[in-house]
Amino acid sequence: MERLMESVYLETKTKMENDLALAIYISLNYGKDLFKQEKRDKAIALFKECLRLSQKLGQPKLIYCCIASLGGAYLRSGDYLNAIACYERTLQAMVENYGDESAEVLLTLKVLADLSRVIGDYAKADAYMANHSVVAKRLGIELTEAESKPWLNYTGQSAEECMTSIAEAEQMLETAKKTQDKKLEAYAYILMGNSYRLLREFRKSITYCQKYLEMCDKAGDLDGKTCAYGSLGTSHRHLGEIKKAIEYYEKEREITEVTGDKRRDGHAYNNLGTCYMDVGDYKKAVLYFKYSLNIFLAAGMRKEVGAHTVT
Repeated sequence: MERLMESVYLETKTKMENDLALAIYISLNYGKDLFKQEKRDKAIALFKECLRLSQKLGQPKLIYCCIASLGGAYLRSGDYLNAIACYERTLQAMVENYGDESAEVLLTLKVLADLSRVIGDYAKADAYMANHSVVAKRLGIELTEAESKPWLNYTGQSAEECMTSIAEAEQMLETAKKTQDKKLEAYAYILMGNSYRLLREFRKSITYCQKYLEMCDKAGDLDGKTCAYGSLGTSHRHLGEIKKAIEYYEKEREITEVTGDKRRDGHAYNNLGTCYMDVGDYKKAVLYFKYSLNIFLAAGMRKEVGAHTVT
């Protein structure tokens, strides 16, 4: 009887913790919506409460997600001191749980360097950039001149999204597997794949995009497959694997012709043109760029015209 009661208690406790973790995740998304509505104080208060509850649960990934969301809220509000405090805690949490050599750590160091320069703490900015360069070297990433220096000003939009997306996707994935939610699982995979691509961890991006592609293939989701093929093509191109990139962009284009998605069709041709530029086949590159241009013009997508870069 005692063992039975203990088993019931542990099962109930686990369910309550899982339910609370899911509630925190939903609250973080609600907080972001509040922020978009200019209700900044309410959003920050909600993020603080989420952090307090996640610390009680003791789940590192969830804690990291809450701190990053709070840091992003402070940053967008122009409260750079509190933003720095949050990102310093984020950095500490990442190093403790994942080690000091990752693209996430690299990005966080850059954010801290940028913010330190904004508030005039040039010594701290230089220290963070020095660490940033060391981590980049260990990861085998060659920094551009712009990437190797702190910015003079900072908005934080891209950096904050990059830092929180992976943590959110990991939380989604855990929830999806527990609840057997295939749509949420698929979304988590593509979110992680795209986020890792932005962080230049292309092999990881490919791994998650492949998982997303497999799920879309089983579900017969053509739109999802075009998204996966496009992301896979871009990652392979950045790795210098042009032949593989072309294969994926061609598969993307084959589906867009069936679905009639002109925007993706145009971008697929554009990306193929860029690949042929890479291998020196300029005649074919020009041909594909013309296809892309004609598709955009015929569809009235003037904003897309002239954007001949990999998307």
